[in-house]
Amino acid sequence: MTEENKENLRSKLQLPDEDASDFNDPLVESLNSDSVEQDISTFTNLLVNQADESSIHTFLSTQSYFFNGIIRLYGASPLYSKIKLGNDFELDFACFDAGSVGPEWRLIEIENAKKKLLTTSGEFTAVANHSIQQVRDWQIFIHENLDFTQKLMPSIQYPRGYVFVGRRSEYTRQAVKRIRKFNDDHNYLIEIHSLDWFISSAKSVLALLKDGNKGNWPLPMEAFSHSDLKKGLSDPAQHYIDHFTQKGRNTKYPEEFLLERKYHNDRIDDDDYI
Repeated sequence: MTEENKENLRSKLQLPDEDASDFNDPLVESLNSDSVEQDISTFTNLLVNQADESSIHTFLSTQSYFFNGIIRLYGASPLYSKIKLGNDFELDFACFDAGSVGPEWRLIEIENAKKKLLTTSGEFTAVANHSIQQVRDWQIFIHENLDFTQKLMPSIQYPRGYVFVGRRSEYTRQAVKRIRKFNDDHNYLIEIHSLDWFISSAKSVLALLKDGNKGNWPLPMEAFSHSDLKKGLSDPAQHYIDHFTQKGRNTKYPEEFLLERKYHNDRIDDDDYI
């Protein structure tokens, strides 16, 4: 991307001189099926070689479409990386789902490729339990400090948590059942997935790039930082929030999107979902 990184991605999508609908990230527009396949291969190699968490995070922070299914490619929210909550917590990633009933913030914790989700006896490892508790601590902090956190993440109330740890190839059928049961039981709060989930997510994007098509979605390729979020939401995100609040759409919020979380139960039996 030239022109000083397209004016630093139009000053992080505040878009002072141009309407958001007329601007897509040139990095997205350069994507095609071959480049996505290459990205998938690169990420797969990171997992095979048991890359550390920093390497995995760096890759994912520059390939936001690997989060398709958690974040909408054609939605209002960018992906955010390394978001600080007070002095004690730092989120690996965050975004919000711009649904019809209001924003649902999503908080994401990743572990390195060496760590395992389950022990040989089928119990959650200490690493998995720590990651789950980490996300719960984030959720508790947010709910106990709504005035503070809503200044940083507007309209956040009941964020959904995601934990990514382990490899799908290491799971026995019994392990898969255990993960599905956990996700079913904790559906309103948190989901657990293998790091291979990101591969399945990236592969889902290939359907948009058939017949020589290139990327055309507004989601920026690279994650925004904590300082970007602290300066305020991007123009598309703020427009969505304003529309949601000004139209009185919060009369059934957040009850409606909490009910919508039941949708995820319909995918519990999908192996690519683990």
